[in-house]
Amino acid sequence: MLVTLGRLLATSDKPDERARGLDILERTAQAGVFGAKRELAIAIRKDNPVRARELLEEARRPDPGGAIVPLAEMLIAGEGGPAHPKRAVSLLKGVSDSWMAKGMLGQLTLEGKLLPRDIQEAVNLIDRASTWDFDARTQVIRLLAENPQTRISHPEITLYAAVEAAELDEPGAMKALIELKLSANAQFQDRPGACKLIETAVSRGDQTMAQRLADCRAN
Repeated sequence: MLVTLGRLLATSDKPDERARGLDILERTAQAGVFGAKRELAIAIRKDNPVRARELLEEARRPDPGGAIVPLAEMLIAGEGGPAHPKRAVSLLKGVSDSWMAKGMLGQLTLEGKLLPRDIQEAVNLIDRASTWDFDARTQVIRLLAENPQTRISHPEITLYAAVEAAELDEPGAMKALIELKLSANAQFQDRPGACKLIETAVSRGDQTMAQRLADCRAN
């Protein structure tokens, strides 16, 4: 709880609250509280990248799921020391049970610079992160729509989550779901369902969908 409190205070725009948060993280890190070094590193990364990287190096063995992703980011970018992109990729691949590491590997696979570009593999990896990350979930839906040849192992779960996000009016969720249903992806193609969603979107005031609604009614 102290680590969480320190993390939240450290993100405050108020100098006194941030200072208190950093103090809490410093003390808990020195006491060996799990996660404290990682959170302290993240909090000071911009102002003191050298120490932040040192803290993440110290935290990566006891806290691989939390420390390796920010450490990999710093290694790739050369923050706080020399760039070591190959080591960053190796560290990410070495964590088998971290959804954050899988998500970052997915982004690197999609980017195609440090890893061979492979959209299907990128979707598989980013999908591992989508259970816990809304942005990753939305990205998977967009990738499936933009690359209709891609497939996913549990389309019903993906569709359920997409519908739920659209019903809750999460940012971008309705548009992403409509694009997916209008796409040529055989697992999700559903033009009648897309037209119903377009009608709902227009009724909510989204006039960007007005022309699509007219197209639906014309066909």
